[in-house]
Amino acid sequence: MNLDSEVSCRDVATAEARYLTLSGECELEDGGAALIESVRQGRGPKELCFDHDPFFDSLERLVTFVNTLRGNTNLVRLELPLIEDHQVTKALVAALRENKGLVHLTVKFFTLDDSDRTEILKAISLHPSLRSLDLKIERASSKNDRREFTKAVADMLSVNDRVEEMRFHDDTFDEDDWNMNVSPRLDCNLYRNWLPSIQKIAEASTRAAVLA
Repeated sequence: MNLDSEVSCRDVATAEARYLTLSGECELEDGGAALIESVRQGRGPKELCFDHDPFFDSLERLVTFVNTLRGNTNLVRLELPLIEDHQVTKALVAALRENKGLVHLTVKFFTLDDSDRTEILKAISLHPSLRSLDLKIERASSKNDRREFTKAVADMLSVNDRVEEMRFHDDTFDEDDWNMNVSPRLDCNLYRNWLPSIQKIAEASTRAAVLA
């Protein structure tokens, strides 16, 4: 639908929909104001996807939206529009340090310098509920850059024992390093929670069969 009035924008932003995707066909008449207010109040969809770049009518509005993630427990899934500015990345780092509810996060960066990369992964490493991540750098990077980012993700997963799934992008990460250093750590996080239940099986032969 075309959200071509403030009334329709507010109706959709506050609707009790589980999942809301805002695509390139959708232009919010209010520039995203109603959506921001809805997220700030912990209302609206539990899963929100921006399938269009840019989406908000200004950089300041996007930063304001990202700031609403601080302390938010309503949103469990978020796919952000393309981040092209250091100011937005900085706001996202601060927001993730205080967010309590996200389980899946998708972020596309136009570019990401070493400092921003370190800070974003540090914030993710301490997040209490994230289980699924999709991180992508749009601008083509060198092989060395891809290897450095892959190593940084592996280091993050040596601290974080909750993230179970990450999407691989061959223009963002190095495939060989990913398979060697990232995938095994994701597997450990996935299966770690299964082990206590298996250890409770008293019969040794049954426990061995389950492990096999």
